[in-house]
Amino acid sequence: NLGLLAQRRAKTDDMKARGINLYGHRVDGLTSTDDIRAKWSERPEGDETEMTLKVAGRLTAKRVMGKSLFANVKDQAGTIQLYVQKNEVGDENYEALKKAIKLRYRLMPYVYSLSHDVAVGRASFLRPLSADFPVDRKTWDLGTEFMFGRAFLVAPVLEKGARTAKPYLPAGAGWWDYRTGRKYAGGTSPEVDAPLDSMPVFVRAGSVV
Repeated sequence: NLGLLAQRRAKTDDMKARGINLYGHRVDGLTSTDDIRAKWSERPEGDETEMTLKVAGRLTAKRVMGKSLFANVKDQAGTIQLYVQKNEVGDENYEALKKAIKLRYRLMPYVYSLSHDVAVGRASFLRPLSADFPVDRKTWDLGTEFMFGRAFLVAPVLEKGARTAKPYLPAGAGWWDYRTGRKYAGGTSPEVDAPLDSMPVFVRAGSVV
């Protein structure tokens, strides 16, 4: 890797890169994936890059794609405001963004607990399914689904216009649909609804969230 070699020769303390291999944890630096544009065709590449970073030991990365979805700004009435305006994205998209923000705040206790585990070296925020289910060979080539901590399996919808999805749920655990409460067996690919305002998310059986 020429970037790592150049850094060692220059004896610099930091390096910014837009790619990384599985040995990238040996050198400190900021890894950015902001070359991934907000296009459907480039979403899978961005997610796969993110998973490679986590396997390499990079727990955080700079990722900028389009405008921020999660704003912490509130108006005088205490209503959460978005950086984007309704006339920029349309009513349907705007309501979907609001729903995503509310979900984020509902999961805040889980995020805080996970942040502590990450800080003391016991976990990572995101990781590929194969990291948690290495025995299940079907997880080895799944570069877009990922675990969010040890409890949540997230299955992003990466096809424009899709309103259903068939995520793979690894064998070795039972899975609960976070949105409906329905339970699925591991080692299956159930067809689930995937409307614009609701991403398929599953909870590993036995988790406390």
